[in-house]
Amino acid sequence: MKKISTTWDFAKFYKGDDDPAIEENRKAVEQKSYAFINKWKDRKDYLKEPAVLLKALDEYEEWKRNYGTDGNAGYYLWLRTQVDRNNPELKAKFNKIHEFSRKIENDIQFFHLRIAKIPKASQPAFLKYKGLWKYRHFLERIFAEAKYMLSEKEEKVLNLKATTSYENWVRMTSDFLAKEEARVLLEDGRTGMKTLSEISSLTCSNNKKVRDVAAKAFNAIMDKHADVAEVELNSILANKKVDDELRRVSRPDLLRHISDDIESEVVDSLVKSVSGRFHISTQYYELKAKLLGVKMLR
Repeated sequence: MKKISTTWDFAKFYKGDDDPAIEENRKAVEQKSYAFINKWKDRKDYLKEPAVLLKALDEYEEWKRNYGTDGNAGYYLWLRTQVDRNNPELKAKFNKIHEFSRKIENDIQFFHLRIAKIPKASQPAFLKYKGLWKYRHFLERIFAEAKYMLSEKEEKVLNLKATTSYENWVRMTSDFLAKEEARVLLEDGRTGMKTLSEISSLTCSNNKKVRDVAAKAFNAIMDKHADVAEVELNSILANKKVDDELRRVSRPDLLRHISDDIESEVVDSLVKSVSGRFHISTQYYELKAKLLGVKMLR
């Protein structure tokens, strides 16, 4: 079997992690972001006149599409950290632009929040306005989320605590796992040290012995970090519970459903239909084990 080697090519973005163009992009993002923020933050007319909101949304869409809160520089550094998770210098660069992005996110969120607060009696006029048709669904989602949004100051607090209450926990466990290696059986019969992601790939090998050795190593690594992962998950769930209580959300998956444009009743129906037919899976694996000539699938 021919071995395929995959490498990431970042040349389309920047020449390297110290490319001066990264800082130039950051400055461009900052300039464009605050040009929009300073133009609209003290205005109220776009909340009353559909034609003015159209102009504001066109500018917002252009900013979002071409710059966003961290631009190409943020995307590039995020991709780099996914390839080299344990590089401290790279982490520092990413954390710096992440803080930069979070500040812009807090400063520009007024636009989204104020549109959400457009009185219900006025919302139909905006949704029916011909010029806003291309933004109709975007507005419908904002209006649907409105009742769960807090004040601008409160939303800023939630944004600021997201790093310590969610992101750092996820990053911690991921970084621990990224450092793990184990000696496993390779496709050519030799043994070698492989990273967790490489071990995971070997669990899909056509060679059963390779699969079994890889699975054993994979499970050993998972077991090693199980206690840490437990604390991580409990902390993330506790943070979610606090946010939901502050927003007065009736169920933990409701905001996800709104974001995914699906009604909770549809999700509940799907879950009920699938869980009520688990016996089909049982029968399938019993048959598969029989065809493979084993008493039980490992």
